[in-house]
Amino acid sequence: MGARVAGRGRKSFDNNMEEGARARPYYSRSSASQGQHARDGEDDIVGLIKSAQRRDKEWATAWAEYCEEFGGGTQDPNRHSTGFLCRALKDLGLPASEGNLERLIQRVKQYQRRSTGDDSLWNLYCSEHGTENVFDPAQYPETFLKKAMQHIQENEVTTVGSSQPASDSLIAEVKTLQKANSIANDAWMEFCELKGRSVLDPSRHTSGFLRSGLKFARKAISLVDAIKQLSRDGQREMWVAYCDDRGDAVYDPALHTSEFLEGAVEHLMGSSEDACSRLQMLQKKNSSLSEEWRSFCDNHGNGIYDPTRHSDQFVRRALRELGY
Repeated sequence: MGARVAGRGRKSFDNNMEEGARARPYYSRSSASQGQHARDGEDDIVGLIKSAQRRDKEWATAWAEYCEEFGGGTQDPNRHSTGFLCRALKDLGLPASEGNLERLIQRVKQYQRRSTGDDSLWNLYCSEHGTENVFDPAQYPETFLKKAMQHIQENEVTTVGSSQPASDSLIAEVKTLQKANSIANDAWMEFCELKGRSVLDPSRHTSGFLRSGLKFARKAISLVDAIKQLSRDGQREMWVAYCDDRGDAVYDPALHTSEFLEGAVEHLMGSSEDACSRLQMLQKKNSSLSEEWRSFCDNHGNGIYDPTRHSDQFVRRALRELGY
């Protein structure tokens, strides 16, 4: 925006704003129009303006200048009328991504209204991947909200009469694995308690939830096998000491949760090699791990693929979440 001119007429300001909109692709009239017509309450408009202020410094500056010239210098949107706020949105537009972000925020809030409690998938996702004790979707960026909603859609339990039940083949696969392997059966029960509201019947879950459950169960089998292999490779005494210290002196790995086994594997592996060396060794043995590692770094490591540029803790977390 150009510098403010005392006493300038409304027409000259509008002309200046139109020139600014052409010069800066960051804003668009169409997004402003969508923002104005999609919100029928003052609280929604106030929230939209505050969100734009937080997320875009240039827009916040434009808002401050608009208020200085047309709003008596008052920048708090709560202290302006709905008419003033609508005119401001029409004149200023919104940051280009703000419309999508606002829709995502509203989708999360709709989910929050129908799924309350500390064990909701949104709360669990925020606790694991977000900021501790922050569950307000307006406090998270667009990429986080997209991944959270995808996670919710894949793992939400279906209700009776749902139009998207799990496929018969996936249900059969879960039941077959349960019967064939007691470790997998225990892991399935653990997974349902953690993320499926203790609903054990696979026919009451979505296909996405079943796929995640199968992955969790197979990972549990691999963790038990890993503990047994480490014990054979000379780590038996460390495993026993770990169980004495944290596992109630229970030495059979099949009797522990996946979370406990993950910590044990990390502890035992850490005693013999660093995480980077282990990652590089596994990548040589498993070509698919390289692609999984790159995807993990894109999502959690700012697109940095060199493991030596990450902390040991980050690499260990990656190996744990990828099931190695």
